[in-house]
Amino acid sequence: MKISCDIIQDLLPLYCDGVCSQDSKQVVEAHLQDCEKCSADARFMKQDVETGSLQTKDEKIVQAAAAAWKKGKTRAFIKGCLIALFSIAVLVAGYCSFHWFSTVDGNDLDALARQAANYLNYDELSIEKVEQRGNYLAALCRGPEGNWSLCEFDRDRLFENRWRANGGKLKIEDGTASSWNYGSPQGEAVLIFCGGNISSEVCWYKFQNSNITYTCPIENESLLDIFIIPDSSNINGYPILLDCNQQEIE
Repeated sequence: MKISCDIIQDLLPLYCDGVCSQDSKQVVEAHLQDCEKCSADARFMKQDVETGSLQTKDEKIVQAAAAAWKKGKTRAFIKGCLIALFSIAVLVAGYCSFHWFSTVDGNDLDALARQAANYLNYDELSIEKVEQRGNYLAALCRGPEGNWSLCEFDRDRLFENRWRANGGKLKIEDGTASSWNYGSPQGEAVLIFCGGNISSEVCWYKFQNSNITYTCPIENESLLDIFIIPDSSNINGYPILLDCNQQEIE
């Protein structure tokens, strides 16, 4: 029985795709041996199928490459963020560590004494008296040989109750009064007056700054006061010892 070309043309797409039954495949192949036109159509269809298959494979490769690139880019972004966060954490930890370990607790007299000794180049100091005003803390210190010293501490910018040595005065004679005056970065005049083992005849002291005379009491034969004047252009002021009648002692 001869099969018409119209029937073969209907079967060709299934035959070229390889999805027709075995009987249909045998019928189509028998017809193609005798029909040049259907054979040519079959060859063209097979080429189209193969080309479409190659295009599909290429598209899959491109899509896979794009997905891999996108995944790699996402991983790189996450990795970069983690590295940035780690770097920031290291910097913050280093900054906090510097402020912590370069300062001492204002309530720890032993720690204050050790930092004062290191700052003033003493082997050892003991703190006899501490005075704080605002962001400034002063310590009246005494060395093993009985010499008096003053150490001034600034409040740490990060930790409120920690202090860093930032100035002072050495070898203050026993029984005398002295001062350590300076202009702070905040534009303030900081005047610190100190003295130890002062005679019981001394009850007061005075100093002058900007044509103003200040008179202050001395108690327990020691002196440690901090004055903060909101004008760093004049840091003058030296203590003059007074008796109980506020007369200068010769």
